[in-house]
Amino acid sequence: MRRYPGLLMPALLADKFWSPFKQDTGGADLRKYGFTSTLKGIVHPSVFTSQVNGIVGGVPLLEDFFWTILTGFDIVHVGDAVEDGSYSKGVYRLAHRRPFLGWTPSSTTLEGEVTIDVPYCLHGEAGGFHGGELSHLTLRSPLVAELQKIREVPTSTLELLQNAEALKMLVALRRAGVKPPLITDRMLRSVSKKQDTWSNALGLQ
Repeated sequence: MRRYPGLLMPALLADKFWSPFKQDTGGADLRKYGFTSTLKGIVHPSVFTSQVNGIVGGVPLLEDFFWTILTGFDIVHVGDAVEDGSYSKGVYRLAHRRPFLGWTPSSTTLEGEVTIDVPYCLHGEAGGFHGGELSHLTLRSPLVAELQKIREVPTSTLELLQNAEALKMLVALRRAGVKPPLITDRMLRSVSKKQDTWSNALGLQ
């Protein structure tokens, strides 16, 4: 990947960022995709921050975004990025293949699975470091808005996506290696319904 002293070329950044999900890996375990190692290869280890839908974090914030998605979906396609100034924009396609917050796949056949096209906008900044590592990465991707357009998605699933404590538990369980079928909506509803910015931080708003 070519590096620049100030700002990474948007299309090249998008290609690198999404490359782990273009390998037909499939499955719910983010570790098998090599996403974290790919990301750490282009960011500055000491100062890097990320912003996902307005919430600031670091590498773990971006990991949580994908841990949540992979709970119920495979990323089956990532379209070519289009440059818009210093931003890159595109669409990735999700296939609903695992239980997701109480929403069970209606079929195990490719003909019957629900697919969702989700837009994204990506922007990277390099702080003038030797090697051009990223100091900041911004990702915007309105997953909930796209899920709301799918008639098969239960209202209860959309409600859980607004439940801050439920999402915290979901990510904690996924990071601990708990498989999606074992994470039931009933389990997640048992946690506090207190809402804060966590759903935003996971990139779900």
